[in-house]
Amino acid sequence: MNDSWPETATPPALETNVGDVWLSSLDLPPGAFEECSSYLSADEKERAARFRFEEHRKHYAASRGLLRKLLAGYLNTKPENFAFSYNRYGKPLLDHLYPELSFNVSHSYGWALFGFTMGTELGVDIEKERPDFATMEIAERFFAPDEVDVLRSLPADLRASAFFHCWTRKEAFIKAHGMGLSMGLNKFAVAFAPDVPPALLRFELEPNAAKRWSICDLEVPQGYKGALAMKAAPIHVRRMRPAIRRESP
Repeated sequence: MNDSWPETATPPALETNVGDVWLSSLDLPPGAFEECSSYLSADEKERAARFRFEEHRKHYAASRGLLRKLLAGYLNTKPENFAFSYNRYGKPLLDHLYPELSFNVSHSYGWALFGFTMGTELGVDIEKERPDFATMEIAERFFAPDEVDVLRSLPADLRASAFFHCWTRKEAFIKAHGMGLSMGLNKFAVAFAPDVPPALLRFELEPNAAKRWSICDLEVPQGYKGALAMKAAPIHVRRMRPAIRRESP
């Protein structure tokens, strides 16, 4: 997996129709964690302190610090030099000084994806595969009817993997819109059957969306699934890992 996610110290220049995706563990060595924590704003530190478990506090601080570090590399500034605002659904945004930059973050059980592009919308999602969650009951609640039919048609031993392919592709798509689950996971359908390329099949709120959007899977650690959705066709994806500090700053 490391070969497909080369360690990169400085982000490349963003390009139109190119999605930059970074993969990182959130279990950082002490030096990297101290560095990331030093970038957090007062409200981010306060939010981190509200987590009940230390592991969750550290993962939140690591993800926000890494996001700030990557954004600073793209914007040629310092990680602590900007503030986030949030839309009504909780998606973090930068101020009006960077209207063309789109970014998205997802983390699950100690791993994170960070996505960046210029001039369009993108979303990323990573999920730990949990067989107890990948049930037909959950699918019937959140998936589109035709997706439920596809899942039901699969052999039982393939359903959990297919479920998370579907889930991450759908999550990446709704995160690109910045509306979270309020948009309705049953309002659109994605392709996810084995041996079928990932794709958006239809979206009730956007005619011809299937021709305008691209969805692709991301190679993530074993036991996880990852996906990228981007409003562009075709797209090129650049995969990277952030260079991690080992010693204390």
